[in-house]
Amino acid sequence: MEASRDECRTTLADVPAVSWIHYGGGGRDCYLLTVVEPIRTTSQVIYPPLSVVLGRGPGADLEVACPFASRKHLVLHFGDQVDVEDLGSRNGTTAGISPLTPSVRYRLQPGEAVRVGMAVVKVQKLAIGSVAPAILSREAFLNGLSEMAATGRGIAIVRLSLVEVVDSVWLATLLINLVRASAVLADWGDNSWRVAFALETEPAAKEASDVSIARLAAYGLHATSDYLFLPTPIDDDLLRRHSVLSGEVGARWTGLGIVAHSRRTRDVLELTERVAKSDLPILIFGETGSGKDLVASLVHNSSSRAGRSFLRLNCATLNDTLLESELFGHEAGAFTGAKQTKKGLLEMADGGTVFLDEVAELPLTVQAKLLRVVETHQFMRVGGGRVILANIRFVSATNSDLLPATKTGRFREDLYYRLAGFTIHMPSLRERPDDIRALAEAFLRRVADGFERVLRFSNEALAALRDHPWPGNVRELKNVVVRASLLCDGPAILPRHLIFDQSELAILDQRGPCPMDNLPKGKAFLFLDSVAAREFISSALEFTAGNQTQAAKMLGISRRALVNRLDDCGLPRPRLRIGPRLRSA
Repeated sequence: MEASRDECRTTLADVPAVSWIHYGGGGRDCYLLTVVEPIRTTSQVIYPPLSVVLGRGPGADLEVACPFASRKHLVLHFGDQVDVEDLGSRNGTTAGISPLTPSVRYRLQPGEAVRVGMAVVKVQKLAIGSVAPAILSREAFLNGLSEMAATGRGIAIVRLSLVEVVDSVWLATLLINLVRASAVLADWGDNSWRVAFALETEPAAKEASDVSIARLAAYGLHATSDYLFLPTPIDDDLLRRHSVLSGEVGARWTGLGIVAHSRRTRDVLELTERVAKSDLPILIFGETGSGKDLVASLVHNSSSRAGRSFLRLNCATLNDTLLESELFGHEAGAFTGAKQTKKGLLEMADGGTVFLDEVAELPLTVQAKLLRVVETHQFMRVGGGRVILANIRFVSATNSDLLPATKTGRFREDLYYRLAGFTIHMPSLRERPDDIRALAEAFLRRVADGFERVLRFSNEALAALRDHPWPGNVRELKNVVVRASLLCDGPAILPRHLIFDQSELAILDQRGPCPMDNLPKGKAFLFLDSVAAREFISSALEFTAGNQTQAAKMLGISRRALVNRLDDCGLPRPRLRIGPRLRSA
């Protein structure tokens, strides 16, 4: 059943992904052409004079995915002004609120949008370099926020961390043009920027962040972004402490959840960004829990595929048949239980990136089929006979050295050299001790978001964290911090709250009752996002040895609500096991 055109209205806040296309040109004065669709936003820089045809067919200069668009739907004529001309499309074109007459040019007015079915076309003129904006220092930027707050509106602050190094005045002018002329701008150093402006709502702040990334991409610039929205009255202390405004080392990667205080970690991430610009397959090597998945995400977000799909498959969790089905898809009846045709990850990720985690666990039968995909970009669904083409970039990760496995026959040597176009080594946590404190404090802030309580580490606890060898790396550190936040009954986490060995949980009942007041309870818990909720649920179930009733009691919710949250967070239903017992409160 076709969707009605009235149901297909799209706003920038609804767009889940961004793709970029860079048009060449000489001058800096240009137009920014943005096409918003339900599945993507495409921004293109246009240098006049030029005419651009939009349509659904391959003959168009800019292809749109909208099913209501004709193969050659309209043409935009760029000069001193912009004219739009409908090319006799089947479903018509609307400029502003007026339907266009085919083959008759219509002069677009500033801010006027063009609608092509579900797609919204916007044009913005950019006079780059005409007026150099004021670039503030951090302190001047923060002081200027107080004046902005006096307007009685909320304040939105967008953090942009760029991969490329560009001229600061040129970039500043571009950012001001992209957001709004009244914005306040600061150069934060380390190729990072902050833009602030007055807005009414948080969704508007998120839209500004998303649009900034999309339009910077139109210039071929790769960036990560984050945003902060503060309603009035403004809490000045919170404002200055928020991570969006922090001047911490490695802040450019925090938008991807990466903490990089140590020089060694930053070297790895900078190398990753450089390599990501090519289309080489990348193999990431590192111990379990060291953060290989974050490096894979950085590869994708730093590449030209950043607006496309990033799909992950853990090769160690499925048997041969299911693994083939997940990768290649299957036809109906291909095997028992295959009741209908299913697309695989390779087909769904066309144009994007596939991340193969624990790639060393791939069965040899699947390795042979994957080799063909890497070499030819062609594959067939399980049980199918039709060849499918896929434009995919492969990123793989392993915690074991694959070269010895190629000598023993456990891993195909030809596949290894295909996947290891470039190898990145992610150091273990003990090899980058400068990251330990920053990671621990980041985890502590995250788990504290669910309840009105401020926790900190004592100096003795920080020393204990630094001295621990961390065989489980970042994943182990996260679990230790979450457990400590549950056990701490004061303002500071002490060494006695740090449980490094899970066998120590068995003697916790000798230390007194569990500090249940430390947990976010009832509605406070139910409003937690899935990341924070997952951490609390896992810790509560671990502490109660899998007893769901006792864990629900600790969290101040019903057992049924706990079961629902298990499903929401993707956690399995635990089995009751022998372990520590809760004392009566």
